[in-house]
Amino acid sequence: MSDVIAVGIDGSSASRFAVEWAVHRAERESGSLTLLHTTSSPTSAETNALVLSELEFANGISPGVKATVEIMAGDTVRALAEASGKFSLVVIGTHKTGFLRGRAFGSIGPRLAGIVAVPMAVIPAPSGRPRRGIVVGIDDDLRSLPAIRLAAREAALTDSELTVIHAQPTRGKAQLAAALTLVDREYPHLVVHTRSIIGDAGEVLINATTTSECLFIGGAHPNGGGLGPVGYDVLLNISGPTILVPLERETVGAS
Repeated sequence: MSDVIAVGIDGSSASRFAVEWAVHRAERESGSLTLLHTTSSPTSAETNALVLSELEFANGISPGVKATVEIMAGDTVRALAEASGKFSLVVIGTHKTGFLRGRAFGSIGPRLAGIVAVPMAVIPAPSGRPRRGIVVGIDDDLRSLPAIRLAAREAALTDSELTVIHAQPTRGKAQLAAALTLVDREYPHLVVHTRSIIGDAGEVLINATTTSECLFIGGAHPNGGGLGPVGYDVLLNISGPTILVPLERETVGAS
């Protein structure tokens, strides 16, 4: 897998939230960064000034993280989706206003999350409130196992506790047990909490973004099914770093 993180830039404060978060993540993982900018005028002086400014901003956060720039022409969502396969993670920023907005990247979260080939992080403005722990939301058919794996890895790397949440109209004891089996097999020393909540999954996970270091949820459905309603609800009301991981059809026993 590539160790290069891609982050969308457009000159807005929203994209700078994403750049700062991505730089720190690349630094922690000894990775590198590619700043992606889409425009209808890839050779203009304005474009050149923008990408140089954002590159300087990234280098100022951590000079030890290698950062490069890639300029793409065309539709932002399509260009990012087509480029995503060569990166380990795609990061975009958003302003928290109850709906996603911004000059470019703040408005594309739900559309991009439905087609991107790799995990995608959406980063809102820092809230200033204390954050603790990694949270992952799971679904009834456990197609979110890739998200569980990444969340467990994140908790292990950051020495954090992991909370697995199943929120549906009925309690999901079997789903939580399956998730725990996977986590215990791959990260036996990780501290894991489980929560089975009868209620609206979107609302429960939105609440989780207010205090967690990072929320992991399932992203695009397999075979081009796009982003599900829970992921869409979360992105429309996000208040903390959230990573959407493309769903797969697999079982706990899968390697």
